Amino acid sequence: MYEFTDLFDRRIVVGAKLERILDDRKCTKAELCRGAHVSRPTIDKLLAGTLTSKTNYEKHIEKILTYLKITPDMILGNIIYSRSRARKIRNLMNVTSEELSHATGIPIERLKQIEAGEKGTLAEMRDIAMYFSTSVNVLCGENFFEPQIGILGDLLDYSEEKELGGFWGHIGILPRNSNVYKWYPITNITRQLIYRMMEKERIIVPCMDNKVLLLYMPNIKEIILLDEACDDPHDMNWDPNVTIRNVPLAIYEALDDYIYLDDNDSRKDKISDKLKQCLDNFIKTNGWDEEDIFSEIYKTTIYYADNKIRSMQLDFGRSDSIISEIQAIYEFEDDTFSENVIAFVDFEAMETILNLKNVSMIEFPFITLENALKSICDEI
Repeated sequence: MYEFTDLFDRRIVVGAKLERILDDRKCTKAELCRGAHVSRPTIDKLLAGTLTSKTNYEKHIEKILTYLKITPDMILGNIIYSRSRARKIRNLMNVTSEELSHATGIPIERLKQIEAGEKGTLAEMRDIAMYFSTSVNVLCGENFFEPQIGILGDLLDYSEEKELGGFWGHIGILPRNSNVYKWYPITNITRQLIYRMMEKERIIVPCMDNKVLLLYMPNIKEIILLDEACDDPHDMNWDPNVTIRNVPLAIYEALDDYIYLDDNDSRKDKISDKLKQCLDNFIKTNGWDEEDIFSEIYKTTIYYADNKIRSMQLDFGRSDSIISEIQAIYEFEDDTFSENVIAFVDFEAMETILNLKNVSMIEFPFITLENALKSICDEI
């Protein structure tokens, strides 16, 4: 059973759901103001999900639901994605429902249903995620890592709290015993995370090119944080092609289905014709074959402190040790109880026991790792 206290953290979806209820009942905002004794500006903020004071929100939402004879359970009980960010992201990017409908081909009424937390087909969710340059996990509020949007952070309308990260710049990592920096695009939220964690022995760094890094700081010589507005760095093997490449995480989410769903009938509910065309172009541009795609989905690379590099296709379903390590460090921003030795299994069934003290960093595939972490969290 849901209570009034459960509504605040889901206020974007609650607002969208209330708007649909008002439309169904043909109840105007003016009638709602008079009946619930709530001012029009407050009504507007409640429906938009932009009222940031929890105390005020709970006081006014109780008046409105009482007037409408609705319980919190009636609002949230039949919602699939009660933490959906579809509406929040649309507002953040200053996009109208009409513009989103035109771009995706999804009817406005259907978009309203999705914004109110109702389940869309995977093809619909991926098309929306593509337009917003994000992932379906972020769109549905089911992400483990920070929610990110693959556009410049300065272009986002941060009138509310900065929960969603836009592109900030790059992180350059120089491992011990190496003169070669590794560069990755990051969000403003990741930059803040790095500063909070910089005195820890281990840091988890979500990047914007479908990569997540585990850094073992005693074996890291230097970290560079480079704002996108800065000039190119000198003597740091800067690669001008290291950008966010305007590739949404939704692309990487769809690669697995792209490989295995050859039949159009079985594909249409998961990958629209529009997205398939994007995937075709993306894969052709990169010159990938099926093996390359599989590698992009699963490849993990270990950078050892002695400058040795080893890559493998990790079987995350059989690598609980490394998954648990990442989960603990990222969730609690603390490595006090971290293990020095971790184990994992690759798709060749090779089992590896790894001493992290001999490692500078490990590079994981973002989407595959996040889905594995979600599975563990769902089981708890």
